Amino acid sequence: MRSSYAYEDGLRSLPTVWTHPKYIAAEEIHLAEEERRRLAYETQAAIRKRRLDARKTVVREGNAAGRARALRKAVKAEEAAGSMSAASALREMAVRRRGVRRAIAYLSREHGVTAMVGWSVADPCWAGGIPLVDGEGVPVAVFNPSRRLLRGQAYLLLAGMPLLFGDELALKHFSRYAYGAPKRPKDQRTEVVKLDFCAREAPELVAKIEGKQYPAQPSDSFGAAAALYLAQCQVCGGAYKLPWRRAVPAREPDGPAGSG
Repeated sequence: MRSSYAYEDGLRSLPTVWTHPKYIAAEEIHLAEEERRRLAYETQAAIRKRRLDARKTVVREGNAAGRARALRKAVKAEEAAGSMSAASALREMAVRRRGVRRAIAYLSREHGVTAMVGWSVADPCWAGGIPLVDGEGVPVAVFNPSRRLLRGQAYLLLAGMPLLFGDELALKHFSRYAYGAPKRPKDQRTEVVKLDFCAREAPELVAKIEGKQYPAQPSDSFGAAAALYLAQCQVCGGAYKLPWRRAVPAREPDGPAGSG
């Protein structure tokens, strides 16, 4: 027996073409084999995915445990440093470093986190960066860590911490070299401190005029000096963009009557 079906070869359309039933049977066998191979491939792919997901889960859990241990050690280092006499001087130097106050203001403005420079500035676990801690001494971020010092305990700790950088170039330099592509944590949080202006409700302003600093204060309108000079907040280090004027220096109290 022969079967027929419509056929088109691209040049002309034939209403009917004849073929032997064995070719139809062979096609059915071929299609069945293709379906079997497809199902076998999908089954093996699902097995490989489950195994890979299981390995990733083990790695993530191990990383989380390692980061938690590193964080506990960092908290202990912060507590120990607070009782050292030399830590105070190092901390004061860190506070004055460029961009630190801006980073603290950035955390407050962007994340609602109140932070200050930690006592354990010299501890190698920060990879040369400046630890920013909350009121309980728990680290909340690290400012400007160095890629050259990122190893061991510092790697574990910083891999689980938000990292702040003063500019895009610093972040690019750190991101490119600090973590190798296979090792870099995918959940690493890195941010650039973009707060270059003062956002404090009660800024402590100074104005640099002719190379000298003068006290300034917020105002309803720009003063004469504001037309030529900028005011800066002494707390966050950011420029003050709202109206300001020079502040009147506090006068010494008058002496007792009749003195002179």
